Amino acid sequence: MAIFGCLDRSQKFRALKLVAYDVSMCTFIGLKFLLIPVDFIFQAFRIYCWSCVSLYWFRCFGHVFKCVDTRLCKCWDMRYTDSEFPATAASVNHKDPKGKYYAWMRAFELSRAKDNKDPKLFSNGVDASDLCQGGLGDCWLISAIAALAEFPGLVQRVFVTKETSEWGRYELRLFDISKDSADGGEDTKGSFVNVVIDDRLPCSVDRGFPRTLYLRMNDEGEIWPLLLEKAMAKWAGSYEALDGGHCAWALATLTGWDTLSYTKFGDDAKWTKCRLAPDPTNPRSPHEVQFKTMNEEVDDDAVFTLLKEWEKKDYVMCAASGSGKDTEADSKGGIVQGHAYTLIGVYEVKGIKLVKLRNPWGKFEWSGMWSDNDEAWTKNPEVKKALKPRFADDGIFFMSFEDFTKNYRKVDVCMREISAETDLFLDVAEEDGAAGPAKSCCVGCGKYFSGAGYKVSCGGRVNDKVQARLSWYNRNASTLWSEFKAERAARRSGLANAENHV
Repeated sequence: MAIFGCLDRSQKFRALKLVAYDVSMCTFIGLKFLLIPVDFIFQAFRIYCWSCVSLYWFRCFGHVFKCVDTRLCKCWDMRYTDSEFPATAASVNHKDPKGKYYAWMRAFELSRAKDNKDPKLFSNGVDASDLCQGGLGDCWLISAIAALAEFPGLVQRVFVTKETSEWGRYELRLFDISKDSADGGEDTKGSFVNVVIDDRLPCSVDRGFPRTLYLRMNDEGEIWPLLLEKAMAKWAGSYEALDGGHCAWALATLTGWDTLSYTKFGDDAKWTKCRLAPDPTNPRSPHEVQFKTMNEEVDDDAVFTLLKEWEKKDYVMCAASGSGKDTEADSKGGIVQGHAYTLIGVYEVKGIKLVKLRNPWGKFEWSGMWSDNDEAWTKNPEVKKALKPRFADDGIFFMSFEDFTKNYRKVDVCMREISAETDLFLDVAEEDGAAGPAKSCCVGCGKYFSGAGYKVSCGGRVNDKVQARLSWYNRNASTLWSEFKAERAARRSGLANAENHV
């Protein structure tokens, strides 16, 4: 107080401001901490309960439409048709559509022709095995979608329409990266755009039996892969525009998150860090995209360290092999050249470095060391026990990191952001009929309050639910308190200097 009395008027005013700042910030932190449970409950209601009510509301409209469309207007198909991306040859090949004709079938027609059942947008969740690549060279796109399917909610996040539409109208959300390429700045961000499509799909008719030209419909009649491919085709200009591309472009377009690439330009070269640089004249072209180097090179050991770090952060990763024709005939040891793969996992057990990949074909795997049933698994039982490999012809395989660096020339990483907006969603559970949304709402809320919600809020993998809860609460309070102390110290340094001069 004696020092306070020695200060002049301006210094006293500054000191009083510091005291007022301390009181206001402590009050704010206290209120923030007390309101955390309220915000937590609100998020659960918004994500699960409100979505459930909205789904039932739209189901009522869909049921009425179905009755009217099939009973009162049999001679007139009232289902939605997309005039911007019509069912014509130009939508398949916009460069040379003359003299080409395709059969366009509705999704429900294909499903009924297949197993006499109605189609499902999602059936029993999303799995990479739902993807069956067809006669289009879009392995890069399938690989990116399969990588997203590794994380629950990321594929559903793309779909604004959450379940099968009776009127055949679907809305998806894609990220427009054209603004990123407008001025070339790294900090420039694009924006999300809603893309509306119908469920008419290009098909070939063999002896009267329709079959999709590109992605195949799986045995459960799920149509989300077909619709996602169509939305990307509309975005790029046509289906043929998807013939060749880059995983990084697909990941950026599907998520809106920052995407980087590490490329090897030679057999013995280091990995060069690159960033996505779409062609300013045609930013929606997946195969005309460019990659600008960031003047940073790393060796194989550094890349493995990065891969392990990205794996812990649950980043989305893909890998591309060397140049080639993307066929089984053009392969080395089971690795197709000019082909994109999903990078599922990175492991180090007893000093042995391994990676786990998936071929988007769902078959044709690596045949070298650490492949299915290779003797390396028998010689290293501790590795087999830790990784628990499944030996099946499913396109999933392990290989040593040393072999990985010899066979792959590019790694794309999408820096996934973990939050309630990206990871939490209401699983419609169409296979459960009318009770599906209500059942999923109850299950989702239960998981959310018992630990899953806290895990998302912590921003990482947390195994212990109790620790997850504490981390979620403490993270908010401790972060605010740390920021407050730093600001408080900076503000008081000025007053301390003034006191030293007295």
